[in-house]
Amino acid sequence: MPKKFTGENSKVAAAKEKKAAAQAEKDSRQRAKKEEQEAAEWAKGAKTGGRKEDQEAKRLEKLAKKKEAERLLQEEEKQLERAARAKTGPAKLHPTSKPTQPLRGAEKKAATREAAVAQREAAAQPVP
Repeated sequence: MPKKFTGENSKVAAAKEKKAAAQAEKDSRQRAKKEEQEAAEWAKGAKTGGRKEDQEAKRLEKLAKKKEAERLLQEEEKQLERAARAKTGPAKLHPTSKPTQPLRGAEKKAATREAAVAQREAAAQPVP
C-alpha cells in the first residue's frame, strides 16, 4: 500500500498566497480611500453651508437669471424697434393731411393731449 500524502499541496499553497496578497491590496486601497474621505470631511470644517445658506444661494442665482432674461428682452425689443423704424422711415413731424372739420370740445382736448404725448415721446427718444 502506498504511503499517504502528509505534506501540503504546492498549487493550493500558491493559490492561497495569491489570494491573501490580493485581499491585502484590496484592503489597503479601501483604507486609503476611507482615510481620504475622512480627511475631506475634516477639511470642510464643522459648520459648512447650512440650509439657509443654500436657499439664499439659490435665490440669488434665480435673481441673476431673471435680470439676465430682462436685459436680453430689452435688447431684443430695442433691435425690433430699430428695425421697425428703419422700415417705416423717420416719423413725420407734421401730418400732410389736415382734418376737414375743426375739432371741438372733448375731441379737441383729446387731440391736444395725444399731440403733447407724441411730442414728449419724440423728444425723449435718442436719434440714431
